[in-house]
Amino acid sequence: MRSEILTTGNKQDSLTDSSAVSVQLGFTLLELLVVLTILVMVVLAVPTIYSRTHQAMTLKTTTAAVVQSLRSLQLQAMSQGQVQTWMVASDKHGYVINDQTTTFLASNKVNLRFEPLSVNFLKTYGRDASQSSAVVKFYPDGSASGGHLFVANDLHTGVIEIDWLTGRIRIDE
Repeated sequence: MRSEILTTGNKQDSLTDSSAVSVQLGFTLLELLVVLTILVMVVLAVPTIYSRTHQAMTLKTTTAAVVQSLRSLQLQAMSQGQVQTWMVASDKHGYVINDQTTTFLASNKVNLRFEPLSVNFLKTYGRDASQSSAVVKFYPDGSASGGHLFVANDLHTGVIEIDWLTGRIRIDE
């Protein structure tokens, strides 16, 4: 904002004289347009940033829930002394434990996909390779059939690695 002081007479008179007037000139049209353009850009960017952040957080939460179910099943296999199975549901929006109940993911926009270790690798180490395409098996000794589980939505993909020898389950960032 610009302002000017209009004075009449010499400098000393302007201090005591009431003829000194302050005039406000205001903002120029260009300054207003620049500010409005910046505001519009900020308003348009916020929903996009929020959407991406929300999708990333949904994926992270879903991945953590899947890891928790895998670890719980692994502990169950070790404590009961029986092989336990975890399988991606046919619609890829959930999983099935021991061919019984299907647990659906919190968001239907998240998909699961499992890639097991190769069949030859499993046979070499004495593991059952039948139906290995979509099933994770946890054995009483703590080991697993192994593989990679992909948890994905439109923008992001998380990978859960299941180690065949130790049964270690970890999230690859």
